Amino acid sequence: NLSDMGGGIYCKNSDVVLNDDNIVNNFTTQYGGGVFITNGGTLTISNSIISNNSASQYGGGGIYFESGSSITIRNSLINNNSSNGQGGGINGTYASLDLSNILISNNSSSQGGGIFNSNVNMIADSVNIINNSSTNGGGGLWLQEGGATTNIANSFIIGNITNQKGGGFYLDNNDVLLTNSIISENIANQ
Repeated sequence: NLSDMGGGIYCKNSDVVLNDDNIVNNFTTQYGGGVFITNGGTLTISNSIISNNSASQYGGGGIYFESGSSITIRNSLINNNSSNGQGGGINGTYASLDLSNILISNNSSSQGGGIFNSNVNMIADSVNIINNSSTNGGGGLWLQEGGATTNIANSFIIGNITNQKGGGFYLDNNDVLLTNSIISENIANQ
């Protein structure tokens, strides 16, 4: 599928539940190669695969969400998505994100290869962020803006790489609580 926003799914002020679904091989010229959600919508994803999606200009190769939206993802795989902008796997701004038992791997972008969050409150439990890459910082995650909190527990951030700063994490004015997790073998080439 090809679109300027939400190559696979575009969701505005709506509630969407996906279970045992594959969102694959979608493309957008702007935001949200696989999924785009905005204006306070909610998206719940379980037991699903989001893979090989692309956002060519801005962000969110796999998923893009904004403007008070809320995303919950359980027992799913987010891999091989790409963005020329921010957030190869996931890109969120002014919203909330709840992840549990997720593998985020082999995604790529300019900033935040696995996840890019700007003023997003995030809870992540048993999330493995592995082998993602970015050209301009935050190989695994890029977290920015004040007022947002990030809680990560029982997770692995391993083997991510960037050409700039923050192989595993790039943090800018964001509060993070990291519990019982491993950050290892990440590379920042600056």
